[in-house]
Formats: sequence, structure tokens, C-alpha cells
Amino acid sequence: MNMRIYLVQHGKAKSEEGDLEKPLTEEGRKETTAMAKSLKGKVNPSKIYCSKILRAKQTAEIFAKYLGVKARSTDGIAPMDPIERALELLDDGVMIVGHLPYLSKLAAWLLLHDETRDIVKFTHSGVLCLEKEKETWHLVFYEVP
Repeated sequence: MNMRIYLVQHGKAKSEEGDLEKPLTEEGRKETTAMAKSLKGKVNPSKIYCSKILRAKQTAEIFAKYLGVKARSTDGIAPMDPIERALELLDDGVMIVGHLPYLSKLAAWLLLHDETRDIVKFTHSGVLCLEKEKETWHLVFYEVP
């Protein structure tokens, strides 16, 4: 059986240096809302997981609202965390809303088995869809605002 997952970088956030709890900007909210609306009916996430950092929670809540699924915050998917937690969360339809470099490392691991390779240029509010067929992951689409 194939498994599809979605990796989402949080929306644009205020730029207070070093402030982990900086909220989304108005532009970040608008871009994330537009992306979520455009994916309604095209993607059906089974669960949305996000880091416990405010900008990721706010982004996940917007996607949850338009895609009709509950967002859950979890430990282990913050910017500098090892990718093992995300690997535990992977299941068909899971959406992970997070940060860089975490999402880059996760995508590189899934696609190349080498988390040091920078192969996806993530964009705020962008949605990367990967699908696992047998034991191999493939890129399905990457929607950006």
C-alpha cells in the first residue's frame, strides 16, 4: 500500500531575532490561508502534527481549519531536533508543519537516505507531498504560495 505525507514549512513570522514564540505576520496568515483553501478537496490529511513553537502551531491551525482535521503539537520536531520523532509519526496522510533545517533534513533522509543533502528549497506555507511506494519515496508535488 502506498503512503502519502505532507511536509509544510510554517508561514512567514515576525522577525524578532531569537524569539521562538514569534507569531505569523499578516502576510504569513494570508499566504497560509490561501494555500490551505487551494488544497481543500485535493489533499486529505489524516492528522496534522506541528512543533510546539507558536508560528508552526498557528500555521497548522489554519491548515486544520480548511482541511477538516485536528492539529496536534508534539515534541521532537523543532528546528534543530533529530528527525527520528518525525519518522515515528509517519503514516498515510500525515501532515507535519515545522521548521528549517528540520524539514530539509527529513525530506533528504526520505528521498536519499542522507539528511545532510539540501535537496528541497522549502518556502513559507509551501506544501511538499511525498509518496512511499514499496520501500521508495517519491516527490508527488510541491505547492508554493
